[in-house]
Amino acid sequence: MNITNRFNIGDVVYYPAADLRAARIFKAAITGIIIRETEGKLELIYQTGQSYGVSEEDMFKTAKPAKRRLINILQEKKKEVAKDIDGAVKTVDGTKTEELVYDLTAKNEEPKEEPEDVETTEDA
Repeated sequence: MNITNRFNIGDVVYYPAADLRAARIFKAAITGIIIRETEGKLELIYQTGQSYGVSEEDMFKTAKPAKRRLINILQEKKKEVAKDIDGAVKTVDGTKTEELVYDLTAKNEEPKEEPEDVETTEDA
């Protein structure tokens, strides 16, 4: 098995944050490399001290290509979310209101006991 990789442990790299709402680019040093085979194809995943690995296609030697990749990812996700919302609108529109209600009120619970009136005495 011959493995070629673009980066080595210790290389400083740039990559888009996994949390796309943050819209940030991280700069970090590679701390580990994971080699994974998926459907007969080798895939390199780089670790940088984050709780997740970053695929080789999302990792760059400079910040500018990482910024372009972040923009592409955001545009792709925007299209996906728009499709999901359009589908949800159609589903909601074609559903009876009663079927959309998810009842969170308590049922079959014993009624709460009312506190008894407590007499108070006033010091005069």
